[in-house]
Amino acid sequence: MESVAKPNTPLVEVRDAVQDDAPAIARALVAAWRAAYAGIIDAAFLESMDVDLIARSWGRTLARGTVSRPIVAVVGGDVVGFCQFGEPRDEAAANAAELYALNLLPECWGRGLGTVLLREAAGRLRERGYSEAYLWVAEGNQRAMDLYLRHGWRETGITKEDPRFTPPLIERRFRIGFD
Repeated sequence: MESVAKPNTPLVEVRDAVQDDAPAIARALVAAWRAAYAGIIDAAFLESMDVDLIARSWGRTLARGTVSRPIVAVVGGDVVGFCQFGEPRDEAAANAAELYALNLLPECWGRGLGTVLLREAAGRLRERGYSEAYLWVAEGNQRAMDLYLRHGWRETGITKEDPRFTPPLIERRFRIGFD
């Protein structure tokens, strides 16, 4: 668990998510997607995202207690975002992990909370013996790309299409090595 404070950044606690965090995780995910993907993903899809349905899904996931349990950022007692990571879902190097998601409530963007979550995730992955990690960023999500680039992630030149969207969403793969 990490706590930090820096100028203009609230004190944040990072901890493992618990089942009771499911509604807050769902709110952060939906709010982040609607803000970050406006103009990138079809507006009807974003509007159709159901916080309650997503919260129930997260509740089931957290009840299972899987290895890929997310970590949450807590400010003033409230969960304001999360980061989930674990075994790669794609072809990857032998000691690579995947960062599946990093989502914060939009009102928390630019306050250093994403940095805190990224650092904690990297530390936990190193502790688990991973030597590198990768993630996928939607084409056009420049804010996310800039965050990852600032923290040492680099584009690999690998892309994929997410066919859930019309037109298919192009995603770019980034990676980082752990020293």
